[in-house]
Formats: sequence, structure tokens, C-alpha cells
Amino acid sequence: MNNLTQRICSAAVLILILVVLIHPATTISIKATAIGFISLIILWEYSRLFKSRFIRIFFQILFVGLFLSAPYLTESLEKTSNYLLGFLCLLWLLISFQVLTYKKKNISDSLIFIFGYFILLPFVASLFFMVMNPGIFLYVVIVVSIADSAAFFVGRTMGKTSLLPNISPGKTIEGFIGGVLIASIFSCLIALFFGLQDRLLEFLYLGFLVALISVLGDVFFSLLKRNKGLKDSSNLIPGHGGFIDLLDGTIAAL
Repeated sequence: MNNLTQRICSAAVLILILVVLIHPATTISIKATAIGFISLIILWEYSRLFKSRFIRIFFQILFVGLFLSAPYLTESLEKTSNYLLGFLCLLWLLISFQVLTYKKKNISDSLIFIFGYFILLPFVASLFFMVMNPGIFLYVVIVVSIADSAAFFVGRTMGKTSLLPNISPGKTIEGFIGGVLIASIFSCLIALFFGLQDRLLEFLYLGFLVALISVLGDVFFSLLKRNKGLKDSSNLIPGHGGFIDLLDGTIAAL
């Protein structure tokens, strides 16, 4: 079976899983179990980015402990949600700096540790919330997928200038611009489809932001894999690599 066939078959299975997860007939317990299982896989894949085996194990144990204690901290999290959002914005600015200045394998385990918690914990939390409210979740998945696919095809046909040669040599500036613009336009089409003509400008901005952040997430995880000398986060999805390889942009956007 060649790589393209593997990718198509894997994509078909993943789409089927997605449909089951967002279908109204699927019980909350099944949704929560599936999301929990996927989250554990992503946690395991991310832990492979550490150079220290001790930190790898400690990261997994502490992450699970914090996530299990989250229901008891709901009130505190709600009160500090605006501060947490501000902190996350600052964190992504730091990540942007790391991406733009990356030249060699110099990202320490401690920095990867901090990044992991403040990226994966909000992602898993939002994943649980959004599968229960699938409209927003589907919007993010679709816009990120459009941005990624459009960037690939525009880059293949028109790409001449490398975007970040030290991290992802295959990405081009032309592909990046094309992907973000096409995703923004597609976001407007989604608004039109649901009869939200009076909110086109909002959907244009939202599509632009989601696409932009998804690209940042994509190149950031590529940076972490390159820092560890890994090609893929794992080999669990034939033709795609691992769940982080497939969801890197979505993780950042959510």
C-alpha cells in the first residue's frame, strides 16, 4: 500500500470517528472516553519530545494529575479566565519569537515542559467543551484544514520563497499567504451558508486569526520535532505520522 492510499484510508477512518463524536445520538460517556483516549495519545506523543526520560515520565504523571483535579478548580479557573487568556497570548508571542529565531537544537526540556502544559491543557479542555458543542469545533477543524490544504497547493504551484528554512523547508511565503487568505474567504462562505450575512466581517477576521494561529502551531511543533531529531510525533496513523502531526494547527487554534 503506497503512502497516498494509506493517507486516504487513514483520513476516511478519522472522519468516521469525528462524525461519531459529534453526532447527537452518541452518548456523553462515549464522547468523553474517546476524547480522553485521544488526549492520552497526544500526551504520550508530546512527551517523546523530551531528551530526559525522567522529565518525560514526570510530565505525564503531573499532566494527568492536573487534568483530573480540574473539575475541583472550575470556580477558580472561571474567575481567572481572562488572566489565563492574556498569559496564553504572551506565551504564543514567546513561541513566535522561538520560531522566528530558531537556528539549532537549543530548546531545553524545561522550556518544552512549560510550553506543553500551557498548550495541551487548554487544548484538551476546549476539546471536551467543543465536542459537546460541535458547531465551533467543526468550524475550527474545517478552517484549519482549508488553510493547510490551500497552503500546500499554492506553495506547490506558486511557491518560490522559503518561509522558515531552518524549521520546515517545504513551506513557502506564497503558500502561507495563499493558505491564510483562502481560509479567511472560506470562513465568510461558512457565514453565508448559515445566513449570517451581517457578520461577514467578523467571520473574515476570525478565519484569518484561526488560519494564522494554525500555521504558527504547525511550525512550532515542527520546531520541537526537529529539536529532538524526530520526523513524526509517532507512527500511529499510517501515512500521516501521529496525532500531533495531524492536529498541530488545530491544537494551537483551539
